[in-house]
Amino acid sequence: MDNLDRLPLANHIASILTHRILTGAITPGAPLRQDAFAHEFSTSHVPVREAFRLLELRNLVESVPRRGVRVTALDARGEREIAAMRSALEGLAIRSYAARPTRQQMDAIAAAVDAGDKAEDILSWEASNRAFHVAVASPCAMPRLIAEISSLNLAYSRYVIAAEGDGAWVPKSNRHHRNILDAVEANQMDQAAILLSAHIRTTDRISPIATPSS
Repeated sequence: MDNLDRLPLANHIASILTHRILTGAITPGAPLRQDAFAHEFSTSHVPVREAFRLLELRNLVESVPRRGVRVTALDARGEREIAAMRSALEGLAIRSYAARPTRQQMDAIAAAVDAGDKAEDILSWEASNRAFHVAVASPCAMPRLIAEISSLNLAYSRYVIAAEGDGAWVPKSNRHHRNILDAVEANQMDQAAILLSAHIRTTDRISPIATPSS
């Protein structure tokens, strides 16, 4: 199997493991064993190792010296750090728009807002939420910045989903998203950035979640 063959398989494995981590099927602090996933996906260790690298770029796992790879913890400190980074980088993205958003870009932002209104569970809500934040950042035309914003939003989704727990789904308000959409539509980018930063920093916090120490 050459590098071109391994990449789609690594992406496939990373996508499946991402879903398991987001939903809590693989718990915070849990170790990830290359041999176990190589056996599960009937492959060698190479694409599994590459999948782990992709997960690390998404802030979902971490490499620990002499202990291998494990799912990152969910704690209040980590949540605050991700929120602070999102606030700074997403505000930067809006203030760095290369040009006024195209109609296609505005439609993508509006579609994400509409998808949030129609969400019937926390997973679909969070998917629409991530789509909104990436769509709002996209007109800056800065690929590395957009990729980092996407990864941070994915990592933050774990906190939102964990906070929801097993309770009944309560539809979320899209008021903040719509206000940001309206400001971008009106070409009021400074106002949109201020609204976005406030929205991120006022997101409900969760209590620290205990994780294994090993």
